[in-house]
Amino acid sequence: MHPTIPSPARRTARRFSQVWTLAGAALFGLAAMAAAPAAHADDFPNKPLRFIVPYVPGGPTDLIARAIAEPLAARLKQPVVVENKPGASGAIGTNLVAHAPADGHTLLLSNIGDTVTVALGVKVPYDYVRDLQPISMLGRTPFVLVVGSKLPVTTVKDLIQYVKQNPDAANFGSSGTGSASQLAAELFLSSIGIHATHVPYKGQAEASVALMGNQLLFMFANPVNTLTQIEGGALRALAVSSGKRYAPLPDVPTAAESGVPGYDVSTWLGLMTTGGTPVSAVERLNKEVRDILAQPEVREKLARLGVEAKSDTPQEFAQYIDGEIARWTKAVRDAGIRAQQ
Repeated sequence: MHPTIPSPARRTARRFSQVWTLAGAALFGLAAMAAAPAAHADDFPNKPLRFIVPYVPGGPTDLIARAIAEPLAARLKQPVVVENKPGASGAIGTNLVAHAPADGHTLLLSNIGDTVTVALGVKVPYDYVRDLQPISMLGRTPFVLVVGSKLPVTTVKDLIQYVKQNPDAANFGSSGTGSASQLAAELFLSSIGIHATHVPYKGQAEASVALMGNQLLFMFANPVNTLTQIEGGALRALAVSSGKRYAPLPDVPTAAESGVPGYDVSTWLGLMTTGGTPVSAVERLNKEVRDILAQPEVREKLARLGVEAKSDTPQEFAQYIDGEIARWTKAVRDAGIRAQQ
């Protein structure tokens, strides 16, 4: 059973409804009730902020959070403490933020995996859309379509032809059932009208080893973790999944350039806080984050981690998330993927 997906209009209407409810309360003489949260929001931030990263320390996601946390603390004049809360594919850390006080002092590093979790209908103790408030996207990274270097395939067209001629050997790997890398591959296959068998692994590293050993035909991989193998010749990059080329691999074409029109998939990272946080706190956080991401040194730091810096408004980020949930829900349904509860 798939989750019900609120449209951007419904989400926006719900948020405007909350704002007008507060305004109406003040209008009808409930000034004390309305003034309390307003006063609290006006002096935001008034204590240290917790920045929850729902993954282990030391990885790319953790390093990205720390690249944002330091300048954010300087601008807010409050410590921004990064806390790693790994487990349950990110659900443990996400749940902590979803149920924190709605005052903007608890932040979450969210990513594409959260929208995939919603699309899969995984049972979690929070509602991702209702209990979390988008602040801004932070950046995006494409997948890279890779094959083993021993495979006689050098382009996407070669790969498509190979799959058609060798249907029994047509398989692809991913970092796990229901992972974003699997869904990127499923969307690719449906876009060109061919089939290949999915082989899940416990992580991208294991899948890469299988790919290099000719046990797999192809994979949509995180380029940050495969650049070394690509540059060393162990893996061959056929295309990147984004709408434009990826700076660290300038000679690798996009999937759209390679004959898959309209294909545009990227992993993304974004900043969120607890649902119901006052608008003034959300807007303050959004302004500071957008200013930070405009700084050349921050953009350079993220680029070294394989991420193209990108910011937007809370409303734009909310609409993007809605679109991602809708897209992945369809991909899950079309591919017949079942969540591993």
